[in-house]
Amino acid sequence: MLKPSVYTDLANHDQKIEKDIENEIVLSDAIRRLERLEAVCAIEKVANRDKQLLDSKSAASVVLEISGNTSAKPSIDVSPIVRGNDLNCIESIQNRCKLSFNVFSHLEMIESRYFQNEGCVKAVLAALEQIEYLPEAAFNNLPVAPTIPKEQANRLIRNYYESCRFKGFTIPVEESFLISIPDLKNNPHVQLDYTSQIIYHAVLVQGILLDPECQPGIEISTELAELLCVAGWKRFKITQPISSRRFLWQTHLTNFQISVALEGCDCDLSWEMLGLACRIARTLGYFSVDTDQGEDRSLSPSVQNIIADDTETDKNQKRFVFWHLFRTDCFFRLAFRKPNLITKGCWKVNFPDLTINGIDDESFHLIQIHFLVSMRIALLSMKFLDWIDFQSTLDPASHDAVVEGYIEELHSILSNWHLEELLGRSRTRFDTYFCTDMLFSSYKLLIALNQSKRCNQDKHTLPPETVKISRKLLRLSQSLLGTSLPAFWGISLVLVHHFVPFFILCLAITGDINHDEIEDDLILVTWLSKYVENASKERIDFKSVSFVMSIMTVACQKQEVKRFTTLV
Repeated sequence: MLKPSVYTDLANHDQKIEKDIENEIVLSDAIRRLERLEAVCAIEKVANRDKQLLDSKSAASVVLEISGNTSAKPSIDVSPIVRGNDLNCIESIQNRCKLSFNVFSHLEMIESRYFQNEGCVKAVLAALEQIEYLPEAAFNNLPVAPTIPKEQANRLIRNYYESCRFKGFTIPVEESFLISIPDLKNNPHVQLDYTSQIIYHAVLVQGILLDPECQPGIEISTELAELLCVAGWKRFKITQPISSRRFLWQTHLTNFQISVALEGCDCDLSWEMLGLACRIARTLGYFSVDTDQGEDRSLSPSVQNIIADDTETDKNQKRFVFWHLFRTDCFFRLAFRKPNLITKGCWKVNFPDLTINGIDDESFHLIQIHFLVSMRIALLSMKFLDWIDFQSTLDPASHDAVVEGYIEELHSILSNWHLEELLGRSRTRFDTYFCTDMLFSSYKLLIALNQSKRCNQDKHTLPPETVKISRKLLRLSQSLLGTSLPAFWGISLVLVHHFVPFFILCLAITGDINHDEIEDDLILVTWLSKYVENASKERIDFKSVSFVMSIMTVACQKQEVKRFTTLV
């Protein structure tokens, strides 16, 4: 474990970072002014999506730095509504980015039908017109000190450490140190560096999501912790040499930021953090745990010395971290059409012994099941996406036969592991999270597989199986996220798993006035929209996404009224 003294930075280092931040703010303001000038002059840009929509550094630069030999291309072309000028009507770069990554990236799975549906297109454009008037999240107006009460913070920290006793989740920071941070911040003789502050606020966010009870004002506490975490990250620069002991926990730090950025509705920052985590992990030998000693010549001598002293427990922890990075990489490819960061031939890592330290603990069995199932789903996703990217020209029947094989493999995972039964037997918040993650990931991949069939792509309506899976996913979500559950589920769950089924049901409702289950589907669409609306009341960063969902729901409600009038 690292001691508190490790977290003290030199004053001149902080001053340099503050100067860097000032320069970044000036640059961001200049870019924003230029974009507004271009909009007034109606200058059309011809650029890729990331470069067109993102502020400052594009995410593509991370890919080139991390995996320069990557030849993979995004799996599906950009949606027409994103490729066109519709998003340019929104001055706020922040809101444009959120809509591009959090909303319109999901439309690519069903775009051919969505943009042939006049009702859907009108609803989206109506939302875009109103989003322009939304304020931006006030990242530059943060309070001087956190307003999260000390007692609440201590309880959330304990929530995290009690839930994450599994050796694979161990972070190199002691619980007692994090609990002492509020007092240390009030001590004029102690200066905490940005790293310790980031870890502190990231653990608070995780503790909130693991809290079995939703305390009053928890949404405000969540947003504050996220903003402080992101603000700390903007001031944090990795300047330590690879041989420094500090570098060993920076993989954990970036892993924290991946999930915190998602919860803060910033998918691009989350992907940037994944890229950084991969670079650090590769540098520290996480990508070559099972290579022969000296085989990986890219490792520095100091890192090779560290690896030489690794125990089997150390190796298992590294394997565990690598495979979760691998899974997250597959998630971004499937959900947000990002190119893969972890490419073939750049790693040699076996599955870990899931006890990590060789001691079998029955209370961790569900975590082990989650690892095995989620990695099988990730490997299947990778196989499918690689095949889509590099497949030779196949006739429709042969193409669909391959896809059907993937679907059968995924159904076997669902049935062999009895995932729905596992969810029904979950007793803790932690177990419920693991079970829903396995189920939702399976359902979303099933939707993608069904949508990729050639026999389904020439139709103006969605295949019944796709609509059925979407309905099943949202019904399960409603049973878990309903108002009767006194827990806080956060926003990332919606971003990651719910947008695709939401849009599919909206399309099913608005695209067919005789849709058989229009009333049931409208209930689900309305429920999710209301859930997101409630979650965004204190969350400015999520209001643009909520706007789109609300107006899509209104379009569905109008279709239901139209259907009723026709029947009468």
